[in-house]
Amino acid sequence: MAQPTPEQLEQVREVVGESSRDVVRAALAALDDAAWARTLLDLAEWESVRSEHARLSGGREGLDVDPARQRQAIRERVRVRLGLPVRACAASTWVPVQLEL
Repeated sequence: MAQPTPEQLEQVREVVGESSRDVVRAALAALDDAAWARTLLDLAEWESVRSEHARLSGGREGLDVDPARQRQAIRERVRVRLGLPVRACAASTWVPVQLEL
């Protein structure tokens, strides 16, 4: 069972984009130790790209580095792990999406 610190709770809330601490706290309480360990790895990765906004595209080898896409992938992984609905982003509109695993 996950035992997040208040700071970790806020980090998860930011990553998943939820305003309710209670929703996030309840979802975290359901995680086993292995899922919590993977969540901590995702939090560390999130911190490394949290404020990155530079995007590098193109190149002969097809290099495409986009921190926004990386943040979205982290957000989706954590939301799925917590049993929260995944949201697809189209421009500035958020649309709930049901994923079957």
